[in-house]
Amino acid sequence: MASDQKLLDKFLKCWGTADQKHRQNREFYKKCDDGYNAIIKPSNSEWQSDLHPPYALQIIDVIESNIVDDEPDVRVIPAQPQYEEGAELLTHILKQQRYKDNFGEKYALFVKQALIRGITIAKIPWLEEWRKVPTPNYKPDPLGMRQPYETVPYRQQPGFVNVDANHFLWDANATSLDDAEYVFFRTYESKRSLEASGVYENLDEIQEMTSRMTADDKERRNRVEVIEWWWRDGNMMRLTVIANRSTIIRDCPSPFWHGQFPFVVANIMPSLFSFVGKSIVEIISDLQIALWELQNQRIDNSKFMANAAMFVDPNTEQQDIRLFPGAVIPLRPDQVQPFQPNISILQPSVQAEEMLKGDLQNITGAVGYLSGASNTQIDQTTATGISVISNMAAKRIIRMKQQIMYAMRRAGEQQLALNQQLLPGPVAVRIDREAEQDWKIVTPTDIQGQYDFRVEDANESLMRQERRAEALAFANWFGQNYMLLVQSGVQPNMRRVAEDVVQAFDEDPKEYLGDSGEGMMQVQNPPLVGGPGQSQPEPTTPMGAAPASSGIPPEILAALGAGSGPNQ
Repeated sequence: MASDQKLLDKFLKCWGTADQKHRQNREFYKKCDDGYNAIIKPSNSEWQSDLHPPYALQIIDVIESNIVDDEPDVRVIPAQPQYEEGAELLTHILKQQRYKDNFGEKYALFVKQALIRGITIAKIPWLEEWRKVPTPNYKPDPLGMRQPYETVPYRQQPGFVNVDANHFLWDANATSLDDAEYVFFRTYESKRSLEASGVYENLDEIQEMTSRMTADDKERRNRVEVIEWWWRDGNMMRLTVIANRSTIIRDCPSPFWHGQFPFVVANIMPSLFSFVGKSIVEIISDLQIALWELQNQRIDNSKFMANAAMFVDPNTEQQDIRLFPGAVIPLRPDQVQPFQPNISILQPSVQAEEMLKGDLQNITGAVGYLSGASNTQIDQTTATGISVISNMAAKRIIRMKQQIMYAMRRAGEQQLALNQQLLPGPVAVRIDREAEQDWKIVTPTDIQGQYDFRVEDANESLMRQERRAEALAFANWFGQNYMLLVQSGVQPNMRRVAEDVVQAFDEDPKEYLGDSGEGMMQVQNPPLVGGPGQSQPEPTTPMGAAPASSGIPPEILAALGAGSGPNQ
C-alpha cells in the first residue's frame, strides 16, 4: 500500500508538471479550431456586417486533398536474405489488417489534425476483441449440446487509433518522443468497459472526482477518467494506469516487446526543438481576420450608398423621415441632405483584399495551381509560368507529406513488431497478385526475423510509372532511328539502352541481358519496346538516302530483349 502511494505521488508530480504546459497547448488548440471553423465573437451592432468566411477551412482542405490522395502502401523489406519469404508474408498480413481496421478513414483525420493544430498523434495498440454471437445452427447437433451463444474472435491485430491532442500530455522538457521521459494518454471509460477488458484491478476502489469537477467533467459525470502513464524506468518501459487520479488500476512493465511508447507523433511543419510544430491556421490567422475586416467595411460602405442616411435641419418639425420607393417627404430640399459616402475607397479595398488572398495562398501554397509565388513574381498567363509555380508549390506539399510519411513508417514498424509478438496462429493469409489470388497458412514462427518497413504512397507509384514510360520511349526512339544513326557515323550503345529499360522496372539487367552472341534472333523488322498491338511508326530515313534493306542487327535486338518478328 505504501508503494502504491509513493507511485501515485510520483504520478501526480509528473502530471502537474506536464499539465502546466498542456494548458497553454489546449488554449492554442482552441484558437486553431476556432480559426478553422471561422468562429469569432459575434458583433453587437444592428447594422454592421459580420461576415467571416472560413478561408482557413478552404486552404486546409486543398492541402489535405493533395496529401491524402491515397492511403500509403505497405512494404516490408528483409534485413537479411533468409527473411525474404517472411517479408512477403508480413506485407500481405499488414495490408489485410489495415483494410479491416478502416485505416484509410483514420489516415485522413490524422493528417487533418496536423494541419489544424500543428501536431497529430496516433496510438498503435494491439486490438484483442471478442464478440458473443448466436451459435450457427447449420451444423448437425445429434447430442443436443449446442449452446445458444458462443464467443468468437472479432479482431486480433494491431490498430491505429487517432488521439485528440487535448488528451495527450508529454514530458515538458522533451522535444520529441525519443527523448521524452513519460507521456500521458487520457480517456473516459465506463466501469463496465473497464471490467470487460479483464486487465484492470481495484475497480471497486475508484473514487469520484468531485474536487476537480470542471465543465467538461460534468458532461462525463458517469464516466471514469482513465490516464495511461507510459514512463521510462531505467532501460525499461512501464505502464501505470490511474483512475480518477486517485486509484492505481494497473501497474506493469510495458506489454509490448518493442519497448517504445506505443504512439506516433507528426508535424507537417516542425518547429526547432519543439514537440508541437506550426499550424496552417496559426500562420494565416491574422490574414484571415484582416480579410474579414476589409470585406465587412466594404459591405458597410455599400449599405450607405444603397441606403443613404439623411442630414435633417434640427429646426424642422418632422424629424422621423423614412425613405422607401414612392415616399413623399413634405420638406424643402434645403432642410434635408443625404449622406454621400466616399466611393473612391471601394477600389483600394478590393485591391487590398486581393493582396491578402494572395498572401494566404503564398504562405500555404494552396492556390489554383498549388502556387508558391504571387502573381507579381511569376507570369501566370503562360504555360511556363504556371509550370514553375506549380512545381514550387508541389515541392512544399510533398515536403509536408514526407513528415506524415515519417510517422507512418514508425507506425508500421510498431505494427510489424506487434504481429511478431501477438499474432495468433496459424492464420490464413490471402496473397494478392496481378491476376490471381493464393492462400497460405502462416504461423508466428514464419514471420520472425529482422525486417525494415517502407512506406510507398500514390505519388511514388506515379513517379515510378513515369520513369518506366520515359525509359520505354527512350528505347523506342533508338530502335526507330538506329539505321539513321549508323549511316550518320554514330554507333548507338543499345545494350546500355536495354539496361536502362530493365532498371526502370527495378530489376537486375544481368538476369535479363545475356552476353553478346547468346540467344541471337534472325529478325528483319523487330517490334518496338512499347509492346504488341501498338502503332509502330516507320524508321526515319535521311533525305536522299535509299531505304535500309535490313533491320536492326540480331545482337542489338538480343540486347533489347524484344520478341520475334514476322519473318522469324
